[in-house]
Amino acid sequence: MEHGAFCWADLAAHDMDAAARWYAARLGWEVQRMPDTDRLPYAVFTRGGKRVAGVGQMCPEMQEAGIPPVWNSYINVDDAAAVEARARALGASVTVETFSIPGVARLAFLVDPTGANFALWQPDGQAGTELLNEPGAMVWNELTTKRVGVAREFYASLLDWRYRDLPMPGWTYTEIRVGERSFGGMLAPHHEPPEGATPCWMVYFAVQDVDAVARDVEGSGGVVLAPPFDTPGGRLCVLQDPQGGVFATIRLLTAET
Repeated sequence: MEHGAFCWADLAAHDMDAAARWYAARLGWEVQRMPDTDRLPYAVFTRGGKRVAGVGQMCPEMQEAGIPPVWNSYINVDDAAAVEARARALGASVTVETFSIPGVARLAFLVDPTGANFALWQPDGQAGTELLNEPGAMVWNELTTKRVGVAREFYASLLDWRYRDLPMPGWTYTEIRVGERSFGGMLAPHHEPPEGATPCWMVYFAVQDVDAVARDVEGSGGVVLAPPFDTPGGRLCVLQDPQGGVFATIRLLTAET
């Protein structure tokens, strides 16, 4: 995995076990619960025995503060502590300083200058997801913020990201590139966000049938926030799980799907 590429995603849920069952049924995942430790409960989603994402129990303090479930996007880095320090210097705030999970990774949790949460992942035994760009796996990470210019400058300075502008009718989509690979994007919201909404990174998972997943989500207590529609990259929709976590699914226009 390249330095600067997204490598993992996990959900901080209000009810981890219920969320694990719901996502496993919707996206065809298996659930591997991690052994109990002094940390909050955590489980890994797998597809065919390979790691694709995770889910953890949100701490009571965050729940009491009214924080909804959220998908976290992790960026692969060579040195988490050094990138954390660089991010501070560039105007980011740090919510959890770099720490180690032995045999897994060194992690840090930050908020970029536009207000979006993101995380750093320095491999220490595990590289994150074992599948990318195929059904059931993470395929794209997308930042929605009114301050796209600020975000572009921050991440380019921090991680050497490069960008390609994709003109759309009346607006421009920012495609993120590391090396020769495109793996994410940025855009400004098309409408005024609801009160209290903050900039955020959204995770996309590839599926075989976007419409079928949308119907399944509606029939199992979730919400279809953006009904299935076609884009140059594939057919996608934006969904919300029964606890409030927001994610997207897409059928890519590639051989993988």
